[in-house]
Amino acid sequence: MKIGLYFGTFNPIHVGHLTIANHLAEHSDLDQIWFVVTPLSPFKKKSSLLDDYQRLEMVYRATKDYTKLKPSDIEFNLPQPNYTVNTLAYLQEKYPDLALGIGSITDGSSASLYIQLGADFIVTPVFREDIAIVCNRRKIPFFPGCGSLTEIAKAEEMGCEVVKLFPGSIYGSEFIKAIKGPQPWTCIMPTGGVEPTEESLKDWFNAGAFCVGIGSKLMIKDSTGSYNYTEIEKLVKICTSFIKELKVK
Repeated sequence: MKIGLYFGTFNPIHVGHLTIANHLAEHSDLDQIWFVVTPLSPFKKKSSLLDDYQRLEMVYRATKDYTKLKPSDIEFNLPQPNYTVNTLAYLQEKYPDLALGIGSITDGSSASLYIQLGADFIVTPVFREDIAIVCNRRKIPFFPGCGSLTEIAKAEEMGCEVVKLFPGSIYGSEFIKAIKGPQPWTCIMPTGGVEPTEESLKDWFNAGAFCVGIGSKLMIKDSTGSYNYTEIEKLVKICTSFIKELKVK
């Protein structure tokens, strides 16, 4: 069995995470993709994170209807803060047949390091040519964040199949529509500014979005300020249903 690992604090998990994982699940030979919930990232303060098990529970609820997507608490029993490089070394020793992925990479040297450690795909918040060169040279899928047509075109020239548009609220759906005119092949995922409503989703998908990323707007709280997992699950299912209908049209 081939398993891909998607590391993150998932604070909270959102539709963008699921879209990237599903794309890899559908267009690779991976049997499963595990969402590895990181208790404490060395780049974040513990006080800024939800409880470890709350985040794990949200990942479970978000992925339970997907046969290939699974939550993982493997880092819960490793030393904190959790450095992915240490976790990868541990996993490679314990599971030598794993297929691995890494996110939040911001420079080519880091990408090279994780590819050398066994990463099979790279996700980044920005487009960087040095990362693209490293990934393309090694035939590693690369999903970069882009903020201009020039960046998008450059990313595609560098072999990227899906690019992120952030923040979507600044660019708007008309930006995607304008790009899809001369570049109908471009696959764009707007994040930030996407509402979990039929109206908002229609606006983005009718403009030509390949997929969307929705995060905090899905996280419903009850009267006590705690996350209402039942309502969150309902809203995610409603959004997923809307998206499936829109993708068919």
